[in-house]
Amino acid sequence: MTDRWNYGAYIQNIVDIGEQFSIMVGGRYERQDVDFIEQVSGATEGQTISDFLPQGGVVFKPTQSTSIYASYTKSFSENSVERRDALGGSFDPERGKQIEIGAKASLWDERINVTLAVFDIEKTNILERDANRDFMLLGELESQGIEFELQALPIEHWQIRVGYAYVDSIISESPDTSLIGARNAFAPAHDGFVWTRYNVPTAVLGGEVGVSLGVNFESKRFTNASAATRVELPSTARVDTAVYYETDNFALALNIENLFDETYFIGGTTDVRLYPGKPRLITLTASTSF
Repeated sequence: MTDRWNYGAYIQNIVDIGEQFSIMVGGRYERQDVDFIEQVSGATEGQTISDFLPQGGVVFKPTQSTSIYASYTKSFSENSVERRDALGGSFDPERGKQIEIGAKASLWDERINVTLAVFDIEKTNILERDANRDFMLLGELESQGIEFELQALPIEHWQIRVGYAYVDSIISESPDTSLIGARNAFAPAHDGFVWTRYNVPTAVLGGEVGVSLGVNFESKRFTNASAATRVELPSTARVDTAVYYETDNFALALNIENLFDETYFIGGTTDVRLYPGKPRLITLTASTSF
């Protein structure tokens, strides 16, 4: 059994320089106290972690409908107190930092909104299992990539969302030198989605009827970084759809996930433990308000 107490305090200041520039500087102090009781043996363990996490950013608006930004943030999170190294010791918290540069634009009377960003993320003290199945701190992970998202309303009643990300995510430091340069577990290089919804412009049985369709795509990825035990999971494309009926005080929705009942995997640890995704799932929900 694990009890966690989280505390935090932050400070932030935003300064506008003219009409085009804004600068944000801030930080957050976080502390987490963790108590763990092993149910069988009754053994107890505790851990306290804390840190001050700075953050900052700058925004430049060349026009009222476009902006260019850059940001920097740091983070940390506990490595599970229930997990111990081969000698029974606890682990330092996972830490991270992120730099992001991007641009946003709102066009065509806000009917089109576009976001484009590049990022660099570093994480240290990543917890993994070694060849003997003991937990160890893996070292450092680096992820660099670019992401894009478009939201559009080409005509009234029709919405479209498109997103894509390319991520180069590798192990940059590790006690096991054979892992350095290997791709991170469950880090597809390509990830994207397309979603659309159309609402019938005229009332149907006194309410609004809408239909949506979406496709989520992930390229191939590995279950872990070790070439000895990892499995390459194939790329997946899952199609979801839904039909909606809504009035002022009643809503009905028919959702179908994995429309074509594709076989795909959402997780795993080694070459003998894989977790499949859900088969076709059909749900009907109704709600009302008074």
